[in-house]
Amino acid sequence: MTRFGFTPAGPNAHGRARRIGPATVTDAAQAPPDGGQLASLADLVWAVAPEVPSELVASECLDAIGSVAALLPGAVTTHFGFESRLGAADARADFTLMASVAGSGRAILAGAHPVIPRPRVLLDDPRWGRARDFTTDWADSASPLYEGADFVCLEFDVADGEPRASVPNVFFAQVQGNWIGDDARASDARMTRARSTLERGVELLAGESLAPATAAALRDCFAALPAHSWAFQVGVMGARDPAPVRLQFNSMSRQEFLAFLRRVGWGGALGTLDALVTDLGAFTDDITYAIDLLEHGLGPTIGLECYIRDDDLARPGGRWSAILDHLVAQGWCRAAKRDALLAYPGVSLVTDGEAALSPNLARAAGLFGRHATHALVRYLHHIKVVLRNEAIEAKGYLGVAQRWVARTG
Repeated sequence: MTRFGFTPAGPNAHGRARRIGPATVTDAAQAPPDGGQLASLADLVWAVAPEVPSELVASECLDAIGSVAALLPGAVTTHFGFESRLGAADARADFTLMASVAGSGRAILAGAHPVIPRPRVLLDDPRWGRARDFTTDWADSASPLYEGADFVCLEFDVADGEPRASVPNVFFAQVQGNWIGDDARASDARMTRARSTLERGVELLAGESLAPATAAALRDCFAALPAHSWAFQVGVMGARDPAPVRLQFNSMSRQEFLAFLRRVGWGGALGTLDALVTDLGAFTDDITYAIDLLEHGLGPTIGLECYIRDDDLARPGGRWSAILDHLVAQGWCRAAKRDALLAYPGVSLVTDGEAALSPNLARAAGLFGRHATHALVRYLHHIKVVLRNEAIEAKGYLGVAQRWVARTG
């Protein structure tokens, strides 16, 4: 087990801690006593809130995030986080979470968990209808999504205080290697399964037939991928109007991505993009690429998600400092936000008996007993640099992972 260091709350963190509710359970044998209440995801958000720098997530955003998180049980995810705009003077932030098959998130969202009921918002709020239809289908063994998708991400645009802030943008990620490009080595069965998974997921999330230009662009993108590349995440931004289809690709070099954009007819500034990817590549281990498909075809925005591999999540190395220093020098990140990002990683220990445990972590509790304690590990997930009509914006993604850490003493 990895040992994480503990970082206390900094002076600019939100100075409020809220008690975490009763433990969430994994099966009927571990159900809470009569009258027991399952913890909500908001309990976890408030548990980590004292460690979230106010330079990155303003109090009003944190309140809005807490309201959204209260709609879902804490057991639905083992990973959630905040998206902060690094160049903005304010501290607006969005919220995202990941629900997986392995972590029982799929069963909970689909209403198939033996103990934890389906979130009421999926049943009662018509604005969540597409998310409800998707998660129901995801748990149907007859659907291509059942075997084709590993996890689903729900993203909430709370930063601008829009009326649809509690409506999720929904992304799904397939089993690695399931969706590949135009690879002559792939079997017909695999390609058919890949297309079926893609089409089914987008159809459910779009809630209606795609515009012809969008459908054509989707087919072109799928066919134009290099053989070894894959669309690791696909989603529909249902909280936005219009709602774009977003595709995120990895395992592509800079040259391959530029060639891909030429093949699919992207009309943006390829020279500017080339220079930007080259620039960021000097600081990162991996860059993944996001594009949007709109009613008229490809949109102008390109997202570059920059990842640094770090074995110790709670104590990031100097390479994070290097890329953030570079963003500050370019004017894409404020110095105070760089400092806050670097101060964010650490561990929030959760008192025994108070933890809102996800199913797989609750199972582990019986194994670790007194030898481990529940913790919320705070880490830097990635940096995203967005190119939109030659304007550049940077965002920082702050992750929170539920973990068990060894007790000392």
